Amino acid sequence: MIEADGILVVGGGGYISTKSNRKALILYNRGMEPEAHFVIAEAEEQAGETGGKGGRAISMDSAWWGTFALLMIAMCLTVTGELLLKTGMNRHGQLDVSASTLLPTAVKLFTNPWVLGGFMFVFSGALFWLAVLSRWPLSLAYPLLSISYIIGIIAAVVIFKEKVNAVQIVGVLVIVLGVFLISRSDQ
Repeated sequence: MIEADGILVVGGGGYISTKSNRKALILYNRGMEPEAHFVIAEAEEQAGETGGKGGRAISMDSAWWGTFALLMIAMCLTVTGELLLKTGMNRHGQLDVSASTLLPTAVKLFTNPWVLGGFMFVFSGALFWLAVLSRWPLSLAYPLLSISYIIGIIAAVVIFKEKVNAVQIVGVLVIVLGVFLISRSDQ
C-alpha cells in the first residue's frame, strides 16, 4: 500500500482514493510501470449516482494509445504478411492438395521466398499481438483487430487491383462503426 499526495494505492489491484473522495479500481500488473496501469472501473462518490453498477471503462490515456499503436503495428505486419502470401500463391498458381502432390507442393511452397516472407511477417505481427494481449482485455483487443480487414481490403484494391462492390464497401463501413462503438462503449 502506497500513499502520496492524498492518493492511496493498494497493490495487486485495488482502489485509488483521491482527496475528492472519488474511487477507481485499477488493474495492477507488476511488470508494468505505474503510469501504464489502466483504469478498469470507476464509481462516483456515492454508489447511488451510478446505480451501484460497475463496468469496464478504459481510460484513453497515453498508455491506451501506446497499446493501440502496438495493435496497429501487429495488424500492419500481419496484413503485409498476407499480401506476401497472396503474391507467393499468385506466382505458384492454384494449390492442388492431394495425397500424391502434398509433399512436392509443400517443398515448393516453403522454398518460395514470398511465402516464407509472408510467414515471417505474420509471425512478427503475432509477437506484437501478444504485447497487446498482455495489456488489454481480450473483449476489447479482439474486436479492434477487425481494423485489419479494412487495411487488407484497401491493400487488395491498391496492390492487386481487386474489384470491390457496394456490399463490400457497406461491410467495411459497418466494421468501422463497430470498431468505434467497441472503443467507446464503456467510457
